[in-house]
Amino acid sequence: MAEALNKAGSYFIGLVRVIVMRILIAEDDLDSQTLLKVILQKEGHEIVTADNGLAAWEKFQQEDIHLLITDWVMPEMSGLDLCKKIRAQKTSEAVYIIMVTAKEEKQDLITAIDAGANDYITKPYDKGELIARVRSGERMVSLEQELINKNKEIYSEKEKSEQLLLSIFPRFIVERLKQGEVVADSCPDVTVLFADINNFANIFSRKEPVELVEILGQLFSVFDRLVSAHGLEKIKTIGDTYMAVGGIRKIRRL
Repeated sequence: MAEALNKAGSYFIGLVRVIVMRILIAEDDLDSQTLLKVILQKEGHEIVTADNGLAAWEKFQQEDIHLLITDWVMPEMSGLDLCKKIRAQKTSEAVYIIMVTAKEEKQDLITAIDAGANDYITKPYDKGELIARVRSGERMVSLEQELINKNKEIYSEKEKSEQLLLSIFPRFIVERLKQGEVVADSCPDVTVLFADINNFANIFSRKEPVELVEILGQLFSVFDRLVSAHGLEKIKTIGDTYMAVGGIRKIRRL
């Protein structure tokens, strides 16, 4: 949970986690805006306010907003257009939107949801209902952000796995493995080369690690050029050992 809402923040009272959300209130009526701000600040949330839709859009881009409470009818930009712009923006963060309006028709609810709102409150709203809907938004944001973070972790692990495979196999083999292909080619004309430095431990025992790495880097750079010049394929290096193969480029072109 802490990871999911690391930008908004949270703290504990006893064993209960209190989630501090950064909430943007877009409301052109200053009395309604102030009332919303006071209610939600008492719940411990950080509040950002805007007097119209355009100002709300600008602040949304500047701040780390996890929940938006917006009026429907506002100057400069309506709440509907604000919802559409936010949903059209590609973002990796979860954003929950509550539409506040005096409209009560069922079609108005459908229109708001279609524009990107997650929830809908009619004016005049009940304080308890408002708090309950904001808490529902908190839970949704937390779950969505946890899912986003899990996906990031999965992507990161896949990158690590690919780098590990690349340290063992040539890239074209790795690409085939990623496609789910079972790589078991017959290579009757392949030659495998293992080369290392004779008496390596005794020769370099008195070298500093940094100097040793630099020497090996220079040596393997020469090997790389030779491998490229003779049409071989570098596989990997381990310590002072250099491994390359010849004959697999024919397979790669198939």
